[in-house]
Amino acid sequence: MTTEPFLPAKLQGWGRFDGNWSGVPGTGAVAAYSQDGGASWNPVQTGSNLSGATLQNVRIRLTLTTDNTTHTPLLVPFSLAYSVSVAGGGTGGIDIPAVLGVPVWVLLLPFGVLAAWVLARDLRRVQFDPTDLFLILRDGRLVRRVGGEESPLQDELAVSGMFTLVARFVKDSFGGGENGGDLKSFRVDEKEIEIAKWSYLYLALIGTGAKPPELEENMVRFLKKLDHAHGTDLRSWDGLSSTASVVDPSMRRFLVKGYRRRPFLPHSKT
Repeated sequence: MTTEPFLPAKLQGWGRFDGNWSGVPGTGAVAAYSQDGGASWNPVQTGSNLSGATLQNVRIRLTLTTDNTTHTPLLVPFSLAYSVSVAGGGTGGIDIPAVLGVPVWVLLLPFGVLAAWVLARDLRRVQFDPTDLFLILRDGRLVRRVGGEESPLQDELAVSGMFTLVARFVKDSFGGGENGGDLKSFRVDEKEIEIAKWSYLYLALIGTGAKPPELEENMVRFLKKLDHAHGTDLRSWDGLSSTASVVDPSMRRFLVKGYRRRPFLPHSKT
C-alpha cells in the first residue's frame, strides 16, 4: 500500500513517524518512505524521527507479509508529524507542530475559548463571601450553626437576632409544606440570606456579595446528603446541641467551598 505524494505548504521539517500493526506469528509489516516519486525507498521504523529528511514531498509505503494466505496482519492508522513556518513580520518564522496534518493550535483552540469564557464570567461577578450557616428543623428549632473565623455574627445577641429573622422568614415563606427544593431569600443591611428547604430540614446561608448561580442547587444537594447520612438522628433529635455536633465538619466544609461547587456539565431543571 502506497500513499500519494504529500507536501504541506510552508513545510519547516518532518517529524516522528508512528504506525502500529499486529497479527499472528508469521505475519508482519514493513514501512518505508520515498522522496523521489518512488524511485527509491528508505526503510523506517515506528517511532523514528524523520527530521533529517529533505523538505520535499514524501510518500509512505506499507508492505504486509504473511507465510500463510489465511492469515493477515492488522494495520492500525499511521501518522507522520511535521512542522510548518508562519511568517513573523519578516523576521523569520516559528515552528508549529501538527498531528495528522492538523496544526496543534487548531486542536487547542476550543480549550482556549472555554478558559476565556470561564475567566470572563468570574471577573464580572463580585465575589461572594459566606459568613454563617444555620441548620434548622421544620418546627423552627436551630440544630447547629457554624461561622467563619471572621464572622460578623460572633456576638451571641447578633446571632440570636439573625436566627429569629431566619426562623420567622422560614415559617412565613414555606408554611410547613412537605415539598422540597424551594429557595427563598431576603436581605438585611448588606447581608444576603439564602434559605433552602428539603423535607424536614432548612439551611440558611448568610453572606455578602453576588450569589453564585449554582448556590441553590448546592444547598439542596447538601441537605439531601445530611438527611442520607444523619437522617435517623436528626428526625428524632432530643434538642441537645452536643448530640447534633456530628454535622459540624460537613457544615464547615460547605461554608468554605461546598456552596460554590460547579458541576462540569450543568444539570437540567425540570
